[in-house]
Amino acid sequence: RRLMNPAFTLQRLSTYLPRFYTIADRLVTRVEEALSETGLVDLGEVSAPFTIDAISLAGFSASEEELGRLRPRVSNIRDTMALHANQGNGYLSIVANPSRWKGFLQMQEDAQDIRNTGESMVMSRINNNTYGSFHDLLDYIVTANTGEETGTVNMKETLDDFMVMFFAGNATTHTTLNYILNLL
Repeated sequence: RRLMNPAFTLQRLSTYLPRFYTIADRLVTRVEEALSETGLVDLGEVSAPFTIDAISLAGFSASEEELGRLRPRVSNIRDTMALHANQGNGYLSIVANPSRWKGFLQMQEDAQDIRNTGESMVMSRINNNTYGSFHDLLDYIVTANTGEETGTVNMKETLDDFMVMFFAGNATTHTTLNYILNLL
């Protein structure tokens, strides 16, 4: 994996650990609260917001304001996908069902807002001369999409990579987190 994406070297991953510890402490507190309230805990439900936090804060150094914009959008997409997962496949099943079509349109809007938030994060770093100081996935994505000769950022490619890493990171983090919680 290190060869395919240099953002995943051990040295670089170790810089994310303090952020992961903070998120893990929040998760443990939330699980303890849920257990004290009902004696039971739905790990998938409890851990979902923390996967958004982990990817947003550790992977992309999102501010609390940016995290506040990302959380509901990712939750909406995840909930819509779960709701419609077993209701038929393909474009025609979406078009033929008004509620699925509405959900599909909302997911597009949510995805566009996530992309816009990513663009805002990139532009903020460039405009504030903080690009390269975070040593996170977003810095590495911007670096990979900056022309060597021109020094300009290919914003379309940067945002495409942001979206892939954001959603892939969210999915793998959620799966890994649930697996670990179930083992514990």
